[in-house]
Amino acid sequence: MGDVELTGVEVDLGSFKLGPIDLRARDGDYVIVMGPNGSGKSTLLKTIAGLYRPIRGRVIIGGRDVTPKPPEERNVGYVPQGYELFDHMTVFENVEYGLRVRGVPKVERVREVYRIADELGIRGLLNRSVRGLSGGEAQRVALARALVVRPSVLLLDEPLSMIDIEGRDALMLILKEIPRKFNIPVLHVTHNRDEAYSLADRIVVIHGGKVVEEGDPDEVFNRPKSLFTANFVGFKNIFKVKVADGFAELAGIRVKVGEAPGGEAYICIRPEWIRLSDNGPVRGRVKSSIRTYLGYRTVIDIGGVEITALLDRYVEVGREVSLNVSRVHVIRESA
Repeated sequence: MGDVELTGVEVDLGSFKLGPIDLRARDGDYVIVMGPNGSGKSTLLKTIAGLYRPIRGRVIIGGRDVTPKPPEERNVGYVPQGYELFDHMTVFENVEYGLRVRGVPKVERVREVYRIADELGIRGLLNRSVRGLSGGEAQRVALARALVVRPSVLLLDEPLSMIDIEGRDALMLILKEIPRKFNIPVLHVTHNRDEAYSLADRIVVIHGGKVVEEGDPDEVFNRPKSLFTANFVGFKNIFKVKVADGFAELAGIRVKVGEAPGGEAYICIRPEWIRLSDNGPVRGRVKSSIRTYLGYRTVIDIGGVEITALLDRYVEVGREVSLNVSRVHVIRESA
Protein backbone atom coordinates (compact mmCIF):
# COMPACT_ATOMS: atom_id res chain seq x y z
CA MET A 1 0.00 0.00 0.00
CA GLY A 2 2.55 2.60 0.98
CA ASP A 3 6.29 2.04 1.03
CA VAL A 4 7.90 5.17 2.49
CA GLU A 5 11.17 6.52 1.13
CA LEU A 6 13.13 9.59 2.16
CA THR A 7 16.04 10.61 -0.06
CA GLY A 8 18.39 13.39 1.00
CA VAL A 9 15.73 15.02 3.18
CA GLU A 10 16.82 18.15 5.04
CA VAL A 11 14.66 20.31 7.30
CA ASP A 12 15.76 23.66 8.73
CA LEU A 13 13.87 24.78 11.84
CA GLY A 14 16.31 27.56 12.66
CA SER A 15 17.53 26.25 16.01
CA PHE A 16 17.61 22.67 14.73
CA LYS A 17 18.50 21.04 11.44
CA LEU A 18 17.42 17.57 10.39
CA GLY A 19 19.31 15.61 7.79
CA PRO A 20 20.28 14.79 5.25
CA ILE A 21 18.17 11.68 5.89
CA ASP A 22 17.90 8.60 3.68
CA LEU A 23 15.38 6.07 4.98
CA ARG A 24 13.07 3.42 3.59
CA ALA A 25 10.22 1.48 5.20
CA ARG A 26 8.31 -1.18 3.26
CA ASP A 27 4.79 -2.50 3.71
CA GLY A 28 4.74 -4.85 6.71
CA ASP A 29 7.83 -3.28 8.31
CA TYR A 30 7.88 -2.16 11.93
CA VAL A 31 10.61 0.48 12.03
CA ILE A 32 11.67 1.96 15.35
CA VAL A 33 13.34 5.38 15.25
CA MET A 34 15.25 5.79 18.48
CA GLY A 35 17.59 8.37 19.94
CA PRO A 36 17.93 10.76 22.89
CA ASN A 37 15.68 13.76 23.49
CA GLY A 38 16.29 16.49 20.94
CA SER A 39 17.82 14.16 18.37
CA GLY A 40 15.21 14.84 15.68
CA LYS A 41 12.93 11.80 16.02
CA SER A 42 9.64 13.72 16.19
CA THR A 43 10.83 16.17 13.52
CA LEU A 44 11.38 13.21 11.20
CA LEU A 45 7.82 11.94 11.74
CA LYS A 46 6.34 15.40 11.24
CA THR A 47 8.27 15.75 8.01
CA ILE A 48 6.81 12.49 6.69
CA ALA A 49 3.36 13.60 7.85
CA GLY A 50 3.72 16.93 6.00
CA LEU A 51 3.77 19.18 9.06
CA TYR A 52 7.30 20.30 8.16
CA ARG A 53 8.46 20.97 4.60
CA PRO A 54 11.99 19.89 3.59
CA ILE A 55 14.35 22.45 2.12
CA ARG A 56 15.98 19.63 0.18
CA GLY A 57 15.23 16.02 -0.70
CA ARG A 58 12.08 14.05 -1.41
CA VAL A 59 9.41 12.24 0.60
CA ILE A 60 7.84 9.40 -1.37
CA ILE A 61 4.83 7.43 -0.09
CA GLY A 62 3.40 4.56 -2.09
CA GLY A 63 5.54 5.49 -5.07
CA ARG A 64 4.15 9.04 -5.11
CA ASP A 65 6.29 12.12 -4.47
CA VAL A 66 4.39 13.93 -1.70
CA THR A 67 7.13 16.43 -0.82
CA PRO A 68 5.04 19.48 -1.83
CA LYS A 69 1.73 17.99 -0.61
CA PRO A 70 -0.06 19.13 2.58
CA PRO A 71 -0.83 16.54 5.31
CA GLU A 72 -4.41 15.90 4.14
CA GLU A 73 -3.17 14.79 0.72
CA ARG A 74 -0.60 12.26 1.96
CA ASN A 75 -2.89 9.52 3.34
CA VAL A 76 -0.79 9.26 6.49
CA GLY A 77 -2.00 8.01 9.86
CA TYR A 78 -0.27 10.07 12.55
CA VAL A 79 -0.61 9.56 16.31
CA PRO A 80 1.22 12.40 18.10
CA GLN A 81 2.60 12.15 21.59
CA GLY A 82 -0.27 12.85 23.98
CA TYR A 83 -2.92 11.43 21.59
CA GLU A 84 -4.65 14.83 21.03
CA LEU A 85 -8.16 13.37 21.17
CA PHE A 86 -11.09 15.77 20.92
CA ASP A 87 -12.40 15.82 24.48
CA HIS A 88 -15.74 17.38 23.50
CA MET A 89 -16.54 14.31 21.35
CA THR A 90 -17.41 10.72 22.15
CA VAL A 91 -15.03 7.90 21.28
CA PHE A 92 -17.19 7.10 18.23
CA GLU A 93 -17.02 10.70 17.02
CA ASN A 94 -13.25 10.79 17.50
CA VAL A 95 -12.74 7.62 15.48
CA GLU A 96 -15.19 8.78 12.81
CA TYR A 97 -13.60 12.21 12.44
CA GLY A 98 -11.16 11.49 9.62
CA LEU A 99 -13.84 9.78 7.55
CA ARG A 100 -16.25 12.64 8.07
CA VAL A 101 -13.81 15.34 6.92
CA ARG A 102 -13.12 13.22 3.85
CA GLY A 103 -16.82 13.27 2.99
CA VAL A 104 -17.40 9.54 3.47
CA PRO A 105 -21.17 8.74 3.56
CA LYS A 106 -22.73 8.11 6.99
CA VAL A 107 -23.52 4.42 6.44
CA GLU A 108 -19.96 3.69 5.37
CA ARG A 109 -18.55 5.73 8.26
CA VAL A 110 -20.51 3.70 10.79
CA ARG A 111 -19.41 0.42 9.20
CA GLU A 112 -15.74 1.46 9.18
CA VAL A 113 -15.80 2.71 12.78
CA TYR A 114 -17.22 -0.60 14.01
CA ARG A 115 -14.71 -2.51 11.90
CA ILE A 116 -11.69 -0.77 13.39
CA ALA A 117 -13.22 -0.77 16.89
CA ASP A 118 -13.47 -4.57 16.71
CA GLU A 119 -9.88 -4.82 15.44
CA LEU A 120 -8.58 -2.82 18.42
CA GLY A 121 -10.99 -4.08 21.06
CA ILE A 122 -12.72 -0.75 21.80
CA ARG A 123 -16.31 -1.41 20.66
CA GLY A 124 -17.45 -1.16 24.27
CA LEU A 125 -15.98 2.35 24.52
CA LEU A 126 -17.66 3.90 21.47
CA ASN A 127 -20.45 5.70 23.34
CA ARG A 128 -18.20 7.01 26.10
CA SER A 129 -16.65 10.44 26.40
CA VAL A 130 -12.88 10.38 25.91
CA ARG A 131 -12.59 12.11 29.27
CA GLY A 132 -11.79 9.55 31.93
CA LEU A 133 -10.31 6.97 29.58
CA SER A 134 -7.21 5.20 30.86
CA GLY A 135 -3.93 5.80 29.03
CA GLY A 136 -4.20 2.45 27.27
CA GLU A 137 -7.81 3.08 26.23
CA ALA A 138 -7.00 6.57 24.96
CA GLN A 139 -4.10 5.25 22.91
CA ARG A 140 -6.30 2.58 21.32
CA VAL A 141 -8.81 5.26 20.39
CA ALA A 142 -6.03 7.38 18.88
CA LEU A 143 -4.83 4.35 16.91
CA ALA A 144 -8.36 3.63 15.70
CA ARG A 145 -8.76 7.24 14.52
CA ALA A 146 -5.50 6.97 12.56
CA LEU A 147 -6.20 3.53 11.08
CA VAL A 148 -9.88 3.90 10.19
CA VAL A 149 -9.00 5.97 7.10
CA ARG A 150 -6.87 3.08 5.77
CA PRO A 151 -3.60 5.06 5.68
CA SER A 152 -0.60 4.20 3.55
CA VAL A 153 1.70 4.49 6.57
CA LEU A 154 1.25 4.78 10.34
CA LEU A 155 3.44 7.19 12.32
CA LEU A 156 3.61 6.82 16.11
CA ASP A 157 5.31 9.37 18.36
CA GLU A 158 6.14 7.83 21.78
CA PRO A 159 2.88 5.83 21.82
CA LEU A 160 3.64 4.01 25.10
CA SER A 161 5.12 6.86 27.13
CA MET A 162 1.99 7.68 29.15
CA ILE A 163 0.74 4.14 29.77
CA ASP A 164 1.23 2.01 32.88
CA ILE A 165 3.16 -1.28 32.71
CA GLU A 166 0.11 -3.54 32.40
CA GLY A 167 -1.46 -1.40 29.68
CA ARG A 168 1.87 -1.09 27.88
CA ASP A 169 2.32 -4.86 27.62
CA ALA A 170 -1.19 -5.30 26.19
CA LEU A 171 -0.77 -2.46 23.71
CA MET A 172 2.60 -3.74 22.50
CA LEU A 173 0.90 -6.94 21.34
CA ILE A 174 -1.55 -4.85 19.32
CA LEU A 175 1.14 -2.60 17.87
CA LYS A 176 3.30 -5.53 16.76
CA GLU A 177 0.45 -6.91 14.62
CA ILE A 178 -0.45 -3.66 12.85
CA PRO A 179 2.07 -3.72 9.95
CA ARG A 180 1.09 -7.20 8.83
CA LYS A 181 -2.60 -6.98 9.64
CA PHE A 182 -3.04 -3.70 7.74
CA ASN A 183 -0.20 -4.26 5.23
CA ILE A 184 1.42 -0.89 5.91
CA PRO A 185 4.75 0.27 7.30
CA VAL A 186 4.83 1.59 10.87
CA LEU A 187 7.41 4.16 11.99
CA HIS A 188 7.47 4.36 15.77
CA VAL A 189 9.56 6.93 17.67
CA THR A 190 10.90 6.10 21.12
CA HIS A 191 13.97 6.40 23.36
CA ASN A 192 12.93 3.28 25.33
CA ARG A 193 15.34 0.41 24.69
CA ASP A 194 13.01 -2.41 25.79
CA GLU A 195 10.25 -1.06 23.58
CA ALA A 196 12.56 -0.83 20.59
CA TYR A 197 14.02 -4.31 20.98
CA SER A 198 10.62 -5.94 21.48
CA LEU A 199 8.77 -4.34 18.56
CA ALA A 200 11.24 -3.52 15.82
CA ASP A 201 11.92 -5.36 12.60
CA ARG A 202 14.49 -2.65 11.98
CA ILE A 203 15.94 0.09 14.17
CA VAL A 204 17.11 3.49 12.98
CA VAL A 205 19.28 5.35 15.51
CA ILE A 206 19.22 9.12 15.10
CA HIS A 207 21.41 11.70 16.83
CA GLY A 208 21.93 15.37 16.14
CA GLY A 209 19.46 15.25 13.27
CA LYS A 210 21.30 12.49 11.42
CA VAL A 211 21.00 8.71 11.15
CA VAL A 212 24.04 7.24 12.89
CA GLU A 213 23.11 3.57 12.57
CA GLU A 214 20.53 1.24 11.11
CA GLY A 215 20.00 -2.51 11.44
CA ASP A 216 17.91 -5.28 12.93
CA PRO A 217 17.54 -5.32 16.74
CA ASP A 218 20.26 -7.89 17.30
CA GLU A 219 22.75 -5.92 15.22
CA VAL A 220 22.02 -2.59 16.88
CA PHE A 221 21.87 -3.90 20.46
CA ASN A 222 24.66 -6.48 20.33
CA ARG A 223 26.92 -5.49 17.43
CA PRO A 224 26.69 -1.70 17.12
CA LYS A 225 28.97 0.02 14.65
CA SER A 226 29.38 3.29 16.56
CA LEU A 227 30.35 4.30 20.08
CA PHE A 228 27.29 6.53 20.33
CA THR A 229 24.98 3.59 19.63
CA ALA A 230 26.87 1.31 22.02
CA ASN A 231 26.42 3.84 24.83
CA PHE A 232 22.80 4.52 23.96
CA VAL A 233 21.68 0.87 23.85
CA GLY A 234 23.21 -0.02 27.21
CA PHE A 235 26.82 -1.15 26.88
CA LYS A 236 28.01 -0.17 30.35
CA ASN A 237 31.55 -1.40 29.71
CA ILE A 238 33.38 0.45 26.95
CA PHE A 239 37.16 0.62 27.11
CA LYS A 240 39.69 2.14 24.75
CA VAL A 241 42.57 -0.27 24.16
CA LYS A 242 45.63 -0.66 21.97
CA VAL A 243 45.66 -3.26 19.21
CA ALA A 244 48.81 -5.32 18.78
CA ASP A 245 49.33 -8.08 16.21
CA GLY A 246 45.60 -8.04 15.45
CA PHE A 247 44.53 -8.53 19.08
CA ALA A 248 43.08 -6.21 21.73
CA GLU A 249 43.49 -6.99 25.41
CA LEU A 250 41.76 -5.75 28.57
CA ALA A 251 42.48 -7.08 32.06
CA GLY A 252 43.17 -10.58 30.80
CA ILE A 253 40.37 -10.55 28.20
CA ARG A 254 42.04 -11.01 24.78
CA VAL A 255 40.08 -10.50 21.56
CA LYS A 256 41.03 -10.85 17.91
CA VAL A 257 40.33 -7.59 16.07
CA GLY A 258 39.80 -7.99 12.34
CA GLU A 259 42.76 -7.86 9.98
CA ALA A 260 44.35 -4.56 11.00
CA PRO A 261 47.47 -5.38 13.05
CA GLY A 262 47.74 -2.20 15.15
CA GLY A 263 46.08 1.02 16.24
CA GLU A 264 43.30 1.50 18.77
CA ALA A 265 39.91 -0.09 19.37
CA TYR A 266 37.09 -0.10 21.89
CA ILE A 267 36.22 -3.26 23.77
CA CYS A 268 32.49 -3.27 24.56
CA ILE A 269 30.85 -5.73 26.94
CA ARG A 270 27.20 -5.78 27.94
CA PRO A 271 26.67 -6.41 31.70
CA GLU A 272 24.58 -9.51 30.97
CA TRP A 273 27.51 -11.08 29.08
CA ILE A 274 29.44 -11.43 32.36
CA ARG A 275 28.67 -14.38 34.64
CA LEU A 276 30.06 -15.88 37.84
CA SER A 277 32.08 -19.05 37.24
CA ASP A 278 33.96 -21.33 39.66
CA ASN A 279 36.86 -21.62 37.23
CA GLY A 280 36.40 -18.48 35.16
CA PRO A 281 39.48 -17.09 33.41
CA VAL A 282 38.90 -13.54 34.74
CA ARG A 283 39.28 -12.72 38.42
CA GLY A 284 38.29 -9.58 40.26
CA ARG A 285 37.00 -8.07 43.50
CA VAL A 286 33.43 -6.81 44.07
CA LYS A 287 33.21 -3.08 44.74
CA SER A 288 29.42 -2.62 44.86
CA SER A 289 26.19 -4.49 44.16
CA ILE A 290 22.63 -3.26 43.84
CA ARG A 291 19.46 -5.24 43.18
CA THR A 292 17.41 -4.53 40.04
CA TYR A 293 14.41 -6.38 38.65
CA LEU A 294 16.72 -8.02 36.08
CA GLY A 295 19.40 -9.12 38.55
CA TYR A 296 22.20 -7.64 40.66
CA ARG A 297 24.09 -4.82 38.97
CA THR A 298 27.58 -5.44 40.29
CA VAL A 299 30.75 -3.39 39.84
CA ILE A 300 33.92 -5.51 39.87
CA ASP A 301 37.53 -4.36 39.93
CA ILE A 302 39.67 -6.44 37.56
CA GLY A 303 43.30 -5.44 37.84
CA GLY A 304 42.42 -1.76 38.23
CA VAL A 305 39.71 -1.83 35.57
CA GLU A 306 36.12 -1.51 36.82
CA ILE A 307 33.47 -3.44 34.89
CA THR A 308 29.74 -3.69 35.48
CA ALA A 309 28.11 -7.13 35.46
CA LEU A 310 24.48 -8.20 35.76
CA LEU A 311 24.64 -11.20 38.08
CA ASP A 312 21.92 -13.62 39.15
CA ARG A 313 22.75 -13.35 42.85
CA TYR A 314 24.13 -10.92 45.40
CA VAL A 315 27.87 -11.06 46.09
CA GLU A 316 29.33 -9.35 49.15
CA VAL A 317 31.43 -6.24 48.65
CA GLY A 318 35.13 -7.09 48.91
CA ARG A 319 34.74 -10.70 47.86
CA GLU A 320 37.02 -12.06 45.15
CA VAL A 321 35.16 -13.72 42.27
CA SER A 322 35.91 -15.66 39.09
CA LEU A 323 34.10 -14.58 35.96
CA ASN A 324 33.32 -15.87 32.51
CA VAL A 325 32.77 -13.32 29.73
CA SER A 326 30.56 -14.97 27.10
CA ARG A 327 30.84 -12.28 24.42
CA VAL A 328 32.95 -9.26 23.59
CA HIS A 329 32.19 -6.71 20.88
CA VAL A 330 34.92 -4.56 19.36
CA ILE A 331 34.42 -1.19 17.67
CA ARG A 332 37.16 0.46 15.69
CA GLU A 333 36.48 4.16 15.35
CA SER A 334 38.00 7.39 16.55
CA ALA A 335 36.51 8.92 19.70
